[in-house]
Amino acid sequence: MQSIGFKEMDRIHVLFLPAMFSFGVVACILYFHVTARLKSIGESVPGLFEPKEAFKTFRKYRDNASQNSWPKWLPRAYWAALVFAAISGWAFVYWHQVSSAVL
Repeated sequence: MQSIGFKEMDRIHVLFLPAMFSFGVVACILYFHVTARLKSIGESVPGLFEPKEAFKTFRKYRDNASQNSWPKWLPRAYWAALVFAAISGWAFVYWHQVSSAVL
């Protein structure tokens, strides 16, 4: 009987899962950092369990960023982290399907 171990493809596809979660966590941290800054000047933002309106929230942030000396890169970093999380998730699913089709 042959033991089932990690193959080269399995090692690679296992790396995509933590990458997806870590980029997702970074995106969440950036989003809540933006909402905290908006709350500090009295702007209304969605609560933790309310539907998130990211486009409107980041538009408010961009409108107020120059007046309050806030970094303008936060919304871009959020979207970049979200895109990398999505790419890592898609790669994980694709690689998982490819590796299970080979077995």
